[in-house]
Amino acid sequence: MGKIVVVGMGPGTLDYIIPKAKQYILNADLLVGTKNQFNLVEKIDPIKGEQFDIKDGIDSSFEKIKKSLDENKRVTVMVSGDPGFYSLFSLIKRTFPNEDILVIPGISSLQLAMARICESWEDVRSLSLHGRKHNLTKLLKLIKRHKKVAVLLGGEITTHYLKEYLSTHANEYKKRCVDVMADLASTNESIISTTVENLDNYPVYSNCVVYFRKSSDKENQNITSLEDSELTKENVAMTKEEVRAVIISKLRLFSGGILWDIGAGTGGISIHAERTMGEKGKVFAIEQSSRAIEVIKDNVSKLASERVSPIHGKAPDVLSDLPKPDRIVIGGSSGKLIEILIYIDGLANFNGLVVIPTVTLETLMEAINYFKENTRWNYQVQKLQVSRLDNVKHMSLWKGENPITIITAKRESLDE
Repeated sequence: MGKIVVVGMGPGTLDYIIPKAKQYILNADLLVGTKNQFNLVEKIDPIKGEQFDIKDGIDSSFEKIKKSLDENKRVTVMVSGDPGFYSLFSLIKRTFPNEDILVIPGISSLQLAMARICESWEDVRSLSLHGRKHNLTKLLKLIKRHKKVAVLLGGEITTHYLKEYLSTHANEYKKRCVDVMADLASTNESIISTTVENLDNYPVYSNCVVYFRKSSDKENQNITSLEDSELTKENVAMTKEEVRAVIISKLRLFSGGILWDIGAGTGGISIHAERTMGEKGKVFAIEQSSRAIEVIKDNVSKLASERVSPIHGKAPDVLSDLPKPDRIVIGGSSGKLIEILIYIDGLANFNGLVVIPTVTLETLMEAINYFKENTRWNYQVQKLQVSRLDNVKHMSLWKGENPITIITAKRESLDE
């Protein structure tokens, strides 16, 4: 059986097709690609092998490729840009074994775009929105957390569409500097430097790369913090940011962990925690109130907290369907604190931390009595008082928030 040779065609001009790719294209018995690619190849030399237009369908294309391989024919598949960067290659790799594939790299749109603006790209975070509208929320997170982000646009996702989306969902990015590299390597190539809010002052670009850059390191600070003003509240109880900071500290979160946030309210603790738990961390925001769960969903969407999963239901009833946690915070229990603690006690080999913030003496005593009676639990209690300076007429007065008691408990392992 022969091999499938996947060649990168670069940005679509002869100058950017490497010699090795041309060799495999011209020697192919079966050449798979688009009409534009066939026309481009004809400018090099007449195509001798059979041509198959990929637009006739992926399934039929793969059937044709498999049949040709069985007949020991030389098969070359042309993909735009570089095979390893948002191309048909990923689907080929899932369909055919690695030993049947040979990859010839090409120049990607990202490489060419960064070259055009004289920027290195080893630390650029990239994303494609071409046919991937669902990635818009992921884009919000990337441009918030990283200094250099490049996004590929195409189809309905144009520069004007992008500006409107960011204005609606993240207006704080309106001053963010962007470079737009459109129709690269063509006679219509355009490169502009502007800000997000001014994108609609220029023509609509679709086939382009948009590069988000931060003007200073200061813009990249405090990416793990969360201010109260960032959250939608709508009369749902919210843990204040100073208290959240202490709770997050007490939880001792780690990259890749799983957190249950029981009685999540606005989702503030969940979202704050998610920002500290790395790319593989997961948070489950459990809330029984229908109004609160909608607020959580709104905050998760607005702040692009894709690793926070809102769970509508009562604890402990809904807990059995969730992955085993490493950390648990109980911000609200609706009178079922003991039932929740008993459920946690029944989790096999759970030796993580449980943090219970409370403003009522009853909840405090319930928790302490439970941990005293179940002696395998070690616990500590802190009381936190936050006051803010408030201007009243010509005077400055301290305005105190409700004192918060924070109980932090850890159970000894069963094998200890």
